[in-house]
Amino acid sequence: MKPSVFVEVRHWYQATLESLQDSSNYNNNNPSNSSKLVHVYDTVFHGFSAKLTPRQAQQLEEWPGVVSVFPDRVYNLHTTRTPYFMGLYGDTYNTVAGPLLYESDYGSNVIIGFLDDGIKPDHPSFNDGGLIPLKDDKRWKGECAVNGSRYCNNKLFGVRYITKGMDGGHGTHTASTAAGRAVKNVFYSEDASGTAVGVAPKARIVSYRVCDVYGCSSSDILAGFDMAVKDGPDVLAPGVNILAAWPEGVEFKLLSGTSMACAHVSGLAALLKGVHPDWSPAMIRSAIMTTAYTRSNNRKPIINDHDGKESTTADMGAGHIAPGKASDPGLVYDITPQEYYVYFMCASNYTGYETNGPFNCSEIRPWDLNNPAISIDWHSLSHNNDITVNRTVTNVGEVNSCYTATMTNPRGVNLTVNPMRMDFTSKGEKKSYSVTITAAELLGDNVEGKIVWSDGKRQVVSHVVIVNTRN
Repeated sequence: MKPSVFVEVRHWYQATLESLQDSSNYNNNNPSNSSKLVHVYDTVFHGFSAKLTPRQAQQLEEWPGVVSVFPDRVYNLHTTRTPYFMGLYGDTYNTVAGPLLYESDYGSNVIIGFLDDGIKPDHPSFNDGGLIPLKDDKRWKGECAVNGSRYCNNKLFGVRYITKGMDGGHGTHTASTAAGRAVKNVFYSEDASGTAVGVAPKARIVSYRVCDVYGCSSSDILAGFDMAVKDGPDVLAPGVNILAAWPEGVEFKLLSGTSMACAHVSGLAALLKGVHPDWSPAMIRSAIMTTAYTRSNNRKPIINDHDGKESTTADMGAGHIAPGKASDPGLVYDITPQEYYVYFMCASNYTGYETNGPFNCSEIRPWDLNNPAISIDWHSLSHNNDITVNRTVTNVGEVNSCYTATMTNPRGVNLTVNPMRMDFTSKGEKKSYSVTITAAELLGDNVEGKIVWSDGKRQVVSHVVIVNTRN
């Protein structure tokens, strides 16, 4: 707790830094070695980042009340027709909006925050032509830091700068992929000609520049998250050959990488939030995961581009997103922020005493976190012979519905589900079930199966993966 003598936590942190031994004559002769407060975090978690010598960092780690001190890391950015390919417009060449776009009004009442290397605010992908103001503008508490707000509009809600320097192309690209307005007659080097449009073209955009030419430091990223949580966007967004906006030289460019895939999922999350404003982030993630497909259009398994072999969950997670099904999943797995907190702290070997929390980590089993998928370590399974995993689902489908379970056993493993049938009589009703995982043959390899709950119309798929973490 902050001592009462300090008005703000920043003053407390600064006084702490000034009391470190290295901030003496040595630092007076070497200004570059002086401790310097960089960011103060008071929303996502409580702490600060600072420039310290190794000796100062060691002193601080031994300070009473300090939970952890860790070095800053620098991350590199990994950087159309996908809305059509994803089925948002019916088929590849149909420009009529599908049900999810129509019901969400193209994401018009959702704000997406992008933590990246900035944005080109006057790009045509971010024009606000025809966009009316947000219905509930009081929930947005941020600001526009571009040229006296000249570029911010009903599309680009805010621009925030954590780092200095020029805006890069990566942030412009990812923002337009997730929520870019439709721009006709675009092409890049005679490829991908047509209309470039984002997944949620009416969603509002906020840009947080947390990266510079040297990369993205973990301290700046955390500062961006801290600021974003205060501002209040609905979705935060941290593919192959995706055509999207580019800030200079050419208006559009092709890029590949995890960030491109993330932008698509962020856009889909915005659409789902628009249709289901009462859904939690965990429910949205569950809907996306449990309705994903693992077979291509020719009904064959999706192939891994790297080796030409059948993809596993390690390659593709739950599978390829299916927006139409995700908007009506039937059942979802929800997790509260408190549950995330408890499981994370226990997995990090903290105790209730250290975190001042009313929980006992010895009673917390990591595999019982209510994720849509189940993952068990072979080592844990071999020592226990069998493990029982508990899950709870929430009905978001019809009021009166009945779901039955079918299992596909992983190789060398038996799955037993209890109960095999769940009957729901109201929307929002919760039901729990258990899965007993028994090792029939300890192979030691990574193996996977699945549990499918079906009401005859929907299939709610939970992948079960047994992982050899020692291999």
